[in-house]
This record gives sequence, structure tokens and C-alpha cells, in this order.
Amino acid sequence: MIELAPILPVPVLIALAGAAGVMLLLVALRDTRHLPLRAFAVLILAFALLEPVRLTEERAATDDIGLILVDSSASMTIGDRQRQADTAIAGLEADTDGIRWQIVRTAAEPDAPTRMGAALEQTLGDVNTDRLGAVVVITDGISDDAVAEGALPADVPLHLLIAGDPDLIDRRLVVESTPPFTVVGDTARLTVRIDGSEGGPLPLTVTSSEGDVRTIAIPTGVAARVDVPVTRRGPLDVALSIPTVDREVTAINNRALVRLNGVQDRLSVLLVSGVPYPGGRLWRDLFRRTPMSIWFTSPSCVCRAASTRRRPTGWH
Repeated sequence: MIELAPILPVPVLIALAGAAGVMLLLVALRDTRHLPLRAFAVLILAFALLEPVRLTEERAATDDIGLILVDSSASMTIGDRQRQADTAIAGLEADTDGIRWQIVRTAAEPDAPTRMGAALEQTLGDVNTDRLGAVVVITDGISDDAVAEGALPADVPLHLLIAGDPDLIDRRLVVESTPPFTVVGDTARLTVRIDGSEGGPLPLTVTSSEGDVRTIAIPTGVAARVDVPVTRRGPLDVALSIPTVDREVTAINNRALVRLNGVQDRLSVLLVSGVPYPGGRLWRDLFRRTPMSIWFTSPSCVCRAASTRRRPTGWH
């Protein structure tokens, strides 16, 4: 197979061909004896500029890439989830007919939410998507984000394998909002929600660092308001908890701890400025003893005062 690989851009080659044609026409009009030789030279130059090459293709079949994204968060250590994930990986790796599996495990950061969508997008940036045949995600089914639209090619299937026991339940207490501060004597309004439970209201135990313990009933699945009285200024720790039930996965997310901040409505502020003055005490006692009227009679601030009760006999 022969293809052209021109040295110069095609518009430049067209312009040169036009100029060469004009030159050959002028030569033909003047003297036709040198026309064949010069036309042959132009053809040799054109052949060199077009640079025809012969291509030999060698094709070999390559396996598709199968991407296995494994959730490595702390929740995967609950129960038999990790064993189930390892079993699924071993079963996939046993099938190597036309596919090469590539395993990527997400970073396990303590106290960090699971972000499988971001992990998948980052992994796809390091994989040749032209050879990508399928993506398999092994997780417990809880992720704080999703895959962005268009991040995965449209012709690549995405399979989700969820590890865990479908008969287990998992209640989760979520604190949606807390006030930044609360005036002492008022109540702080918290917004909480209970996920993973069906039925009627559940008892919520509210314990403050002041020793106040209350139990209230809140509905499940919707946001509910919880009022906490603030009786003193400063930080106030409040612990919230809901009871556990049989066959619950974990009781860790049945509790939550929030910190409130009590502030005074009005504060008395003493503003001190300037430098110490020996006569400050004298002026303070003088003005606090009786009302005075002051006249400044000279630039040196010599003052004269008159009392409404007793007239002074002299000045010193």
C-alpha cells in the first residue's frame, strides 16, 4: 500500500505546481527543444516533495481491558463484605478469554466519606479507553458522589457488585444543621434525620455536657427539629443517639456529637486607652463628687470650676 506523505503543506504544493506550470508554458512558447528536459526535472522535484511511502501493516489481536474498582473504605470490613469482594475478584480473574483484568483499589482514608465516582474518574484517566471493555465496581453500595456524565464511554458497560447481607439493616443518624451560636437562655435548634429505618417515630436521646438528659420521639426518613437549651456561655457538647436493633450492621452511625456555642446577648466592655496620668484620680474624684462646669481659660488647660452646692474660697 502506497500513501503520500508530503513534506510541505498541500496549499504550498498547489502554489508551487501552478508556478511550475506557468514556467513550462513560457518555455514552450519560446523554445520547445528544452521543454521535455525541464518537464522531467519538474516531475522529479514533485515526486520528491510528495514523498510517496509504502506501508506494510502488521495486525495482532489484543485483549480488552477489564477494570475492577474495589471499595477499600472502613465499611467494607464489616461482616463478610471483604471476603465476598475477594471471591468476586477471584471469579472475574478466572475468566481471561479475550480480556485482561486490571484491579484498582480506592484509597482508604480514615473518617473520610466514600467517593467511588471520583475514584472511577481518576482511574479512567490512566486507562486506554479505546481498549476498555467493561468496568466492574465492587462496593457496599454507599457512596457520597456519582460518576460525572460523559466520564465513561457510552459503549463501555458498568457493572455494580454490592457486598453484604441483604437481610441486615443499618440505621444512620445524620445531623443536617447546627446553629453557629446561641444566645444564653434560648434554645439551639438542630436539624437531624434518621436514615435506613421504616415505620413510626424512634426515640432520640439528647445528652448535654451540663448533665441534661432528654428522650424525644422523632419521625424517620425526614428532617426533624431538636431544641437544646443553652444555659451558659461558652462551648456546649451535645450527644445524640438512637437505639440499636437486632441484625443491625453497626451501631457506630447511631450516634452523633455536636458542639454548640453560647454567647451573651449584651456585654459590658471597658475601653482603656492612652497613657497613665497622675491627675486622673483627682479629676475622677472631682467629677464624681458633684456636677461641675468647666471653663478653659488658657492653652495650659488651667481650669476653673464652680459648684452648685458650695462655692470654693480660693484656687491653688
